[in-house]
Amino acid sequence: MPLKHSSSRVKTFHSFFFLMVYHYQPIQQSELKRLENILKELESIVRRENKRHEMDQHLMIGSLDVLEDEIIPLVDEIVNYDPTP
Repeated sequence: MPLKHSSSRVKTFHSFFFLMVYHYQPIQQSELKRLENILKELESIVRRENKRHEMDQHLMIGSLDVLEDEIIPLVDEIVNYDPTP
C-alpha cells in the first residue's frame, strides 16, 4: 500500500529542495581575485611554517625557500601589476 502524502508537505519539500540547489551555486569571482586569495594563502603558509621548529615543519626547507624566493614574488608581481614604466 503506497504512502499518502499531503500536498502541502510535498510542496514544502520541493520548495526546500529548490532553495538548497539554488543556494549551492558557486560564487563568481574574477581570476585576479582568485590569484589574490592564492597569494594570501601562500603567504600565510610561509608564516606558519616559519613559526614551526625546523624538525616540525610540514614542508621541506627547499620547498619553503622556493615558495618564499620564487613563487610568491611572481604571483605578487601578477596581482600588483603596475603598467607605468
